[in-house]
Amino acid sequence: MTEQGLIVLVTTEVFPFTSGGIGRLTYNILKTMSAENRQRTVVILTTGTVGQAAFSEVFGGCGLLELDSYDFSACDPHLAWAVQGPGSWLATSVKLLIMLQGLSRTERIDYVEFPDWSGYGFATIQQKRLTGFLSDATIAVRLHSTEAMLVLFESRLLATQDLVRYDLERICLKDCDRIIGHLHPVAEVTRRVFGIDPASWERRLVIADAPVILNGQKRATQSAIPSQAQRIVFSSKLQEIKRPEIFVRGAAGFLETAPGYAGTINFACPIINNAYARAVLDAVPETERDRFILPRPLSVKERDQLVEGSIVVFPTVFESYCLAAYEAAALGAVVVANHNNPAFGPDTPWKDGVNCITFDGSVGGLSEALQRCVKIDRPLAVAEPPVAPPAWHFPPTVTAVTAASQEKGGLAVVVVNQSEGAALQATLASLFSAGPLIAEIVVVDDGSSDTESDLVLADLEHADLPQVTVIRLEVAHGYASALNMAMRAVEAPIVAVLRSGTIVQPGYLRDAAACLARDQGIGIVCGQVRTYSDTDQLADGLGMMIPILGDGSISGNDANTYAEFGLVVRTELARRIGFRWETGYLCDWAFVRAAVALGVGIVVSPAEAIGRRAQTERDFGTPIDEFDRLRHIAITHIHTPALQAPIMQLAMACFRAPRGSAGQQLPDWYVHMLHHQYEPEVAFMAEFFGHTRLGRFIRSNTRFSAFMERLVIWLSRLGPRGAK
Repeated sequence: MTEQGLIVLVTTEVFPFTSGGIGRLTYNILKTMSAENRQRTVVILTTGTVGQAAFSEVFGGCGLLELDSYDFSACDPHLAWAVQGPGSWLATSVKLLIMLQGLSRTERIDYVEFPDWSGYGFATIQQKRLTGFLSDATIAVRLHSTEAMLVLFESRLLATQDLVRYDLERICLKDCDRIIGHLHPVAEVTRRVFGIDPASWERRLVIADAPVILNGQKRATQSAIPSQAQRIVFSSKLQEIKRPEIFVRGAAGFLETAPGYAGTINFACPIINNAYARAVLDAVPETERDRFILPRPLSVKERDQLVEGSIVVFPTVFESYCLAAYEAAALGAVVVANHNNPAFGPDTPWKDGVNCITFDGSVGGLSEALQRCVKIDRPLAVAEPPVAPPAWHFPPTVTAVTAASQEKGGLAVVVVNQSEGAALQATLASLFSAGPLIAEIVVVDDGSSDTESDLVLADLEHADLPQVTVIRLEVAHGYASALNMAMRAVEAPIVAVLRSGTIVQPGYLRDAAACLARDQGIGIVCGQVRTYSDTDQLADGLGMMIPILGDGSISGNDANTYAEFGLVVRTELARRIGFRWETGYLCDWAFVRAAVALGVGIVVSPAEAIGRRAQTERDFGTPIDEFDRLRHIAITHIHTPALQAPIMQLAMACFRAPRGSAGQQLPDWYVHMLHHQYEPEVAFMAEFFGHTRLGRFIRSNTRFSAFMERLVIWLSRLGPRGAK
């Protein structure tokens, strides 16, 4: 390796070993690198295996690590949860952190780049903020296209994990050192979708080179002159965001109005066998089927030959860059593009009538654009991609991480106990093992009636421990009131908030306190939580893990992904926000949610930090149903800005509505939010499945549900696209 540090590129794909736009861009970046830079580059492939020998044959000098074949046996035991349990996007991000930790032990790393898709950079970014890992490196996220952006333009039935992925993508873009874009308009659309502060975004955004290289062909200097026999080609995926149905219907409409046209309509795209792809191909009119050349297996050379000199249509509604369009132009094709797509709109290289023909994204608009094409009697110019330095050539944008100085007063811990003496004893044992880090412990007993609690509290009171304060409440006040009372007794500037049964893993409180002492812009630190039935499960790595994201603005409304008891917070902040008594045992969830609304900085430990004892909640007698939780949010936060998210979590709430609500009308707030933010098929689903007898029957039958999903997708074509 050279004296310079490593360039690490994390990718989900890499051409020619896999298909996909991310893989092709990765290929182009590696191929246009200087030999010196390629020698110090390591690619981490998240999916599939290629092998170093085959990889080196294409990208000589470049290193390769493959997640699917990596040996995780020597990883930090508190990160092992991501390796041992079922895979998830959060777990994948932790595995990537482990791989980077291993690489950093032998090499200095200067630059790490993650794709924006699925938020794979989450764990590494949070670890840097928590402990200073890779403190001298720039951690970047490149805008390809997030899953959240795909959901915005596609009909999806989502689960909680999809909401988690939305939050992962958003948090990565919010907290990374640098954002890599290719076009300013696309970057701005992405920023608005995720609701990220404009000043922070612009400070970290750079427009970097997205090189365009061909597969051995000579670059065209101008397009072919369109003719009445020129092929019309669709070269994208048969994916909803690409709008292949617009291509089929627009081309069919063009054939009806152009009797002199003698060319063919070609699909130069991979074969996909799913319901949507079949529906697109079934939309080809019977009378024109001999004019449409349907998808078939194509080599790279055969695909390029189809595109070269043809009319290539890009009806897609969103692209981060659309590398395929620049490739088509360089092959001498006439590019027809949807100008409502920000990658083809104003302030991009694409100019209608100069180097492309644009249309409004509709079927009729495409038919008219194709008519314009065949009437052009001159070649068009070739669109020139914007030229900018590679991302790692920009001056480092590194978040300064300095050595932490222990704040005067240290760390306090507050523990609330509700008739769970044995669990309280386990919690205190985990705290005492933390050593001198903890300056004070405040135990609030919330009207306990069990003998074990009385014994444990009596031992504490007679142990003459100056750092321990015991507060006994004769009558139960509830978690929130007990916590607010305890905060008044805390003197330390930082406090950990626990309940009986919370087991703190070694090192977590130390890292959290150091993080808060180091960075005054951070207000809360939390970590991953394992739910256990007995403490032996924690030692054995057993028990359920739920994703903890800190700023779980979207997924946190479906499940508590904000934080659990065990969070560490600035004492002043805890007093200022307070714990709301009406939220009961969900007061930790409500507290962090309120902090997020105030813009409080939150850091999340990717490691397993907290053990949470499985127990029956007492404050309200029964747990709050998710549907009621959403209703509570909407009612109590009616004066705060509406949630900005292209997702269906409100429709999901209808599926979870209590069965006793048969025949009950949806609340006005729910209808209002649906009608003003969500696509028409979501409103239909919510109405139908939420309070009709047939809807309730269908949602319990998988075959009928699959049928309804297809019907909803079809119905969505009848209404306007996009959030209202």
